[in-house]
Amino acid sequence: MASVCGDVIQRLAVQYGIRCSRIAVQVSELAKHSDLTALVKQLLSLSPSPDAVWAQNDWLALLLKQKLEQMGFRIPRDFSLIGYDDRGEKEGLSTITHSRREIGAAAVDIVSRLFENGAHGKAMHLQVPSFYLSRESVKTVNLPRSG
Repeated sequence: MASVCGDVIQRLAVQYGIRCSRIAVQVSELAKHSDLTALVKQLLSLSPSPDAVWAQNDWLALLLKQKLEQMGFRIPRDFSLIGYDDRGEKEGLSTITHSRREIGAAAVDIVSRLFENGAHGKAMHLQVPSFYLSRESVKTVNLPRSG
């Protein structure tokens, strides 16, 4: 799932003309203070310095937010943060999400189709629309209009 989220983030960045660096992270290790510090130092060492981080999930974005604030950075003034999965609502985290109702309906549709005519081992895929929820963790930037 993480690589899929990363791929989506990478494609959207290119689509919107955003310069993007991708850092692979072993999420299971990030609960350790030293690994999170190393990740933040890696982010800060990028050239040019990032002013936004789009994490593969809200949990990681919230860990980064906490660590950056401990280091004296202000969110969103110094860094904008975006998560992926809408689990950080009460923390004011901007995120990419999907309608849980549509995901549930898609799951029921897949199960129904499998019962009707599915074959053992045959994968079925459905896509549900995703959307951006803007909250307090992203700084407003006025881009020049083209044309």
